Amino acid sequence: MLMISSVSVKNFRVLKDVTIPLDKQTVIVGENNSGKTAFFELLELILSPTSRGLQILERDLHHDADSKTEPIEVNIELRPVNADVFTEETKQLFYPHVDVEPDGKERLIINVQARYDPEEDAFRSSARFMKSDGKFDEGGFLPFRKNVSFFMVNSVRDVRRELYTRQGLWSRLARTRGVEVEKMEDIRKLGQEVGEKLLSMMLGAEEFSEMVADFTKFLKTVLWSDQQPGTFQFSLVPAEFEDFVRNIELKLQNPGETKPLPVLSHGVGLQSLTVFALVMAHMKALGYNSPIVAVEEPEAHLHPQAQRALVREVMRSSTQSLISTHSTFVTDLVKPTQVVLLKRRGNRSEARFVPEGYLEDSEERALSRYIRGTTSEFYFAKCVLLVEGDGDRAALPVFGQAKGVDFDRMGISVIQVHGGNFKPFMKLFAPAALGIPWVVLCDNDRAIVDCLKHAVDLGIIPPPRDVTDAESRRADLESRNVFFYPVKGDFEWYLLESGFVSEYEQAIEEVHGTGVLDSWVTQTIRNQPDLAQALRAQQINRFIESKQGGRKPELAAAMTALITEKGTNPGRIPDYFVRVIDRVVSLAEQEILRTGSGNPTSQS
Repeated sequence: MLMISSVSVKNFRVLKDVTIPLDKQTVIVGENNSGKTAFFELLELILSPTSRGLQILERDLHHDADSKTEPIEVNIELRPVNADVFTEETKQLFYPHVDVEPDGKERLIINVQARYDPEEDAFRSSARFMKSDGKFDEGGFLPFRKNVSFFMVNSVRDVRRELYTRQGLWSRLARTRGVEVEKMEDIRKLGQEVGEKLLSMMLGAEEFSEMVADFTKFLKTVLWSDQQPGTFQFSLVPAEFEDFVRNIELKLQNPGETKPLPVLSHGVGLQSLTVFALVMAHMKALGYNSPIVAVEEPEAHLHPQAQRALVREVMRSSTQSLISTHSTFVTDLVKPTQVVLLKRRGNRSEARFVPEGYLEDSEERALSRYIRGTTSEFYFAKCVLLVEGDGDRAALPVFGQAKGVDFDRMGISVIQVHGGNFKPFMKLFAPAALGIPWVVLCDNDRAIVDCLKHAVDLGIIPPPRDVTDAESRRADLESRNVFFYPVKGDFEWYLLESGFVSEYEQAIEEVHGTGVLDSWVTQTIRNQPDLAQALRAQQINRFIESKQGGRKPELAAAMTALITEKGTNPGRIPDYFVRVIDRVVSLAEQEILRTGSGNPTSQS
């Protein structure tokens, strides 16, 4: 079995110059017009066994490319699945085009070029096998295309087209099944018998016989002589078998429904799944039981559980699955190393991904645990704000809203990193990997000491990494988007130190109930007498950290409403939060400007 391990593209639509590595399961994300559809359609044009010729056209050229001198060029690398060398069967299928690398690993390299031919004054395409030295094998690739088994399911899943047109999947499925002449004749006879029986039942046996006699008599009067035989036939089966199949109505009865209904009478989600089923049936009918499958937006019109179930089924039933998506329910299912992020830069896109061996195993496990337990929405962010606690995560977007900043509209994700292990995220978002702008807001305790070491180890700031007081490195850290609270402690203590003691008392009453705080203090003093001498702010902080206290997200929500007077007064937001929000907004705005198109015509 084969899988696509890498694709390099030059001058195809928005893909000016990109190289995209592919895994057995790869999820491709990116905004609209970032090149996801272009990439899949390019693979389909080259690899699909049902494609006709190699129809890469001059209009597919990138905007900046000179159509006379700059070709579209694509290199597709195919490798064995879970092995270093191909099976003997595969070698025989592709003989003599297997390329052997110095370490003994085997691959196939397909080179595609679409360029202007001055002799013919036309745009021509070719596909050839190539070796590592850049030399081309004799002959073309297209005769071997049927051995690759690539299929694409695009985002527009029109069940009416797929069921009722000659170009649809239902008709193509019929064309894969030839019917013997004798069997077809039996089908036509049965169709005639059933057709006449139905008309006889509908019109009445006597009326039907009379109608046939009248029809025959009329033609004998006008066209035939009495001696010439001629009859009418009423058949349910058209002359062409494909037309017969297309006229069969596909119905479905859901659990709980009293009768089956035509697929077109069901919702668009079920119609979309019907198209998927037709694609799978078509692939199987062509003899491809475990193909390479590329799917655009499997989440369309489906609820979260169905999205996940569909993606798992696609992955299970294919040798390799390539999925483009805007859904976190899909990206949650794969590891960060299986994600490719296409980012628009003016009128071209770049591909961002985690290089092989870039993440340590422990770092990849930490990121995967976070994604499984929370969300992978950061793949879609213009800027990520990494925080440590529940309170920070709940409060920062609300403070931003009070300042007139909508985090969602600006593409800002707030990610809570439990335990303050920011290093895997800092690596993942670095320019060497996904290239997503980020800001850290860290507690002023052990977490910032560790964060400082991570920043030095990753080359974000220069040494030293070990200092007696992280405060001495504050300027360096903040210049590289690592912030930590001006007072020792966390989010809650910073607000208390900022003077919001009465607001916390009110918030605790709203969340926990009237008198709960004072009752807790009275009971706790019995075992911890020092609490009696503590400041009110210290008592509140210890309550929040206690087993009876907690509920930090709810307290943070209540506090932000009190501090901002329900979002109407940003002037009371502590200055340090304002600084952090301003930095996040600035980075998001810069990213938005970088993705702006430099050409009014946008290629997908």
